[in-house]
Amino acid sequence: ESAQSLVQRLLTVARRQPLATKAVDLPDLLAGMQALLGSTLGPRITLSVDLQPLLPTVHADPHQLEVALLNLAVNSRDAMPDGGT
Repeated sequence: ESAQSLVQRLLTVARRQPLATKAVDLPDLLAGMQALLGSTLGPRITLSVDLQPLLPTVHADPHQLEVALLNLAVNSRDAMPDGGT
């Protein structure tokens, strides 16, 4: 399942697979990414997620949104070599 998801993401980034937009619950998406983000950021970076309650769904491709959030996390980690939040 994990490999299939990774391949789908890579194909989407390569634009060989069309975007599959749908209503995405952002808090649920982020909750599902917690372990991945935590291991990617490492022990010196503290991830803080501050979402408004009752947030409306977003219309997006969930895999593309995950890739974008992961890229933001990696860029943030790289910008804080001594750690941070």
